[in-house]
Amino acid sequence: RQTVALYGNEVTVRSSLEAEVLENLVQAGANFKYERDVLLWFSSHKYTPDFTIRTRSGNIIYVETKGWMRSQDRTKMIRVKEYNPDADIRFVFERSTTKIRKNSKTTYAMWARKHGFPYADLVVPGEWLKE
Repeated sequence: RQTVALYGNEVTVRSSLEAEVLENLVQAGANFKYERDVLLWFSSHKYTPDFTIRTRSGNIIYVETKGWMRSQDRTKMIRVKEYNPDADIRFVFERSTTKIRKNSKTTYAMWARKHGFPYADLVVPGEWLKE
């Protein structure tokens, strides 16, 4: 856990990657919320995206930051997308070239592409904010 100043308030984030993304969004002047929205999946499961961003054109994108993504995290995100087909869910990875398992040839980037999740490394791209 890490504490970051956000508009005069202290916000506790769960990782240094979340802190970096949050600071990047503030510097970019982005309109965003940290862990405020909830998407339901199955009948009673809840998923809280790390960041909810309103783009300059008014679109909503949900951004999940991941340094390490366990098998159950990947499965959950696929299910969340299935139950929320209109939600624009994207990832910011610490390093998208990381393998999903020790001996796997599949990287986080390959997994994200296969399942239709846009992704970036370390920061939310400025292009996303302009959409």
